[in-house]
Amino acid sequence: MIKSNYTCYGKYIGYKQRTIEIANKMIFLGYKKDEIVKVIDVPYEIISKLEYNIKNEK
Repeated sequence: MIKSNYTCYGKYIGYKQRTIEIANKMIFLGYKKDEIVKVIDVPYEIISKLEYNIKNEK
């Protein structure tokens, strides 16, 4: 696990500045607050996969 620019709320993983917005949307969609887990340490494999996907989207 390494510190990263990614955080995770529930199953959503994204950039930190968007996670609060996503969490609020999830609550609005009916997720309970305790189902939304904030994770700051993300496994490196997930980060590489995300970076690979981001590069390929451009």
